[in-house]
Amino acid sequence: MKKLLLFCILILICLKFTIACDWKVEIISDNIFPNVSSFEFKYKIMNIYGNKTNITLIRSIEDVYGEIIEDYSNYTKEVTTQHTTPTLSPNLEEEAYLIKGEIFPDCNDTDLSNNLAESLIIILKKQTSQDFYNIKISELMPNPYGDDDAPMSDGEWVELYNEGNNDLDLKEMKLYDNIGVDPDIIISSTNTLTDTIIKGKGYLTIYMNGRYGFLNNDDFEKISLYKNDTLIDEVTYSGSKEGESWAKVNGIWQQTIPTPGDENRGNSTETSTSLEIKEVYVGSDEKAKFGDTLSVAIEVYKGNSTRTSVQLWLEGTEEISKKTKTNLEEKFTNYKLTLPIQLLPNCNYKYPNGTYTIVLEGLGERDEEEVKIEGITKNLCEVVKTTNEKEISYELIEPPKEAYSGEEIEIKIRIMNKESKKETFEVWSYVYGGNIYASDGKDTENMQEVTLFGGSSAVLGLKNKIKEGLSSGDYGLKVKVKKQELKTPVQLTSTIKINPQKISKEKPLTAEINYSASNIKAKSKAVYFFVAGLVLIVVELVRRKV
Repeated sequence: MKKLLLFCILILICLKFTIACDWKVEIISDNIFPNVSSFEFKYKIMNIYGNKTNITLIRSIEDVYGEIIEDYSNYTKEVTTQHTTPTLSPNLEEEAYLIKGEIFPDCNDTDLSNNLAESLIIILKKQTSQDFYNIKISELMPNPYGDDDAPMSDGEWVELYNEGNNDLDLKEMKLYDNIGVDPDIIISSTNTLTDTIIKGKGYLTIYMNGRYGFLNNDDFEKISLYKNDTLIDEVTYSGSKEGESWAKVNGIWQQTIPTPGDENRGNSTETSTSLEIKEVYVGSDEKAKFGDTLSVAIEVYKGNSTRTSVQLWLEGTEEISKKTKTNLEEKFTNYKLTLPIQLLPNCNYKYPNGTYTIVLEGLGERDEEEVKIEGITKNLCEVVKTTNEKEISYELIEPPKEAYSGEEIEIKIRIMNKESKKETFEVWSYVYGGNIYASDGKDTENMQEVTLFGGSSAVLGLKNKIKEGLSSGDYGLKVKVKKQELKTPVQLTSTIKINPQKISKEKPLTAEINYSASNIKAKSKAVYFFVAGLVLIVVELVRRKV
């Protein structure tokens, strides 16, 4: 029985391979790819004739030397007429390759010549943009002060210049010296102070950032810049001086003062120092106000100077800002800084509107720039509420904002005594402009005294008459409150706009009114005459009777 079963199996196998068929395989792919990411391919299996059967596909990729680069697992599929495999996208180098595919049908394939497919493909190398040929090595620092392998922004560095107008990303460009075949520096954000973008007509400094031995201090050295495998620029030098760079100035390489990230300077200016106010940032009207904080862009080149301090301030006949100071330690260094200046608020209107001078001074040099200052920053001068002690508070209640010359104004102040004991206060007010009083009388002319029990408060009204003939403009309004046992009063201030003297709108006396007044006087006199006449008549009657 077993022999019979084995015999039947053998017959079936023979019948299977005696069933004639013809299957074909093709590779669907381009022959040339512009880059690695575009490379992809797939296989197509087709039935020339025969029944549905299982097909096994063997897939591989070889290099030009016949070595297998990619060896895929066998792919088996039951196919009736035709079948296309999933797409393959291997990550290969930029070279030429041979894609191979061979099928093994589960039938008697009568034509084996179409069971094998091969396709030669080429992945092109990246083309270097013509813009990158505008990148030039412009300066080298092989022997800086201190350690050559110090972290940036110290240590060795290479400066690149973009002669073109377009911004370029230099990420993954490579720097080589004349020893070895591997790149010494691959440009990235870890060896630049900003990022890897170089502006058109701009500079980018590449720091060694701890890398030792790249730039030779003593002997011959060659530095090469590559984009992919394309040489972009190359320079050579021999020897170095500590603290000086090799820089290309007017087409000539020379040892000179280092200027990383900036225009190269010739060695004739090696020891000179310069400073300059580049720009003053004010409003769109090119004016600033007292109390503003100005931002001033400056540029300082420190040559061989041993001084370090640089100061910036605003002045007229005297200084009207605080001094901003900074120290610049490194010699032969170009500094670009933006420094603030805090202008005095001028709440007492001591300084007139006009043109003032910004002064930049230091390292034995000085530069000046004029700026217009007009008006004050009112919120710095208006003090509508203050507290001079923990348990006592003072508040101006809606102080007047505007008045006419010659007009009387009233200023209200609330005093709150939160202490447990009673306190006595002296309160007075006045209007001023600069160093002059703008209200009549002495500053204590309207002084009032008030006594407040603990936990109580009071509102006082202080009247001031504005002097006549004042110029129109902003003036100061000041209220002083002095606690009886203290010497120094608390001061509350506000601003008030004084306008020219107000023209009276009362109706003038007319001739008619004068006439009416005369009429009234005449009638009054008639009454007197009438009474006097009656008196005379009565006297005459009495005399006759007698």
